[in-house]
Amino acid sequence: MPGSGPGELHRHADDLLIVQQGSATLVTGETMQNGRDLPSGDTYGSGLEGGDSTTISAGDIVIIPVGLTHQLVVTPGTVLTMIVGKIHEP
Repeated sequence: MPGSGPGELHRHADDLLIVQQGSATLVTGETMQNGRDLPSGDTYGSGLEGGDSTTISAGDIVIIPVGLTHQLVVTPGTVLTMIVGKIHEP
């Protein structure tokens, strides 16, 4: 992953992250900045204000539940490789 991702909120799917290489800070919760709602039910923004920070690294498996705002922050120069899956809610 080349750099940090946007702030994200998914209303119909959990995210499944399987980190293969590198590390990042996963920020969860709090307020989306500059959020845009998409027809898919997702919201993307420039980032999050506040929230909890957790370091994730190679070997970690993370599930981000539906409705939880989140963002991956990658330190410049760090390579993050992961598998991302969507677990759709019925």
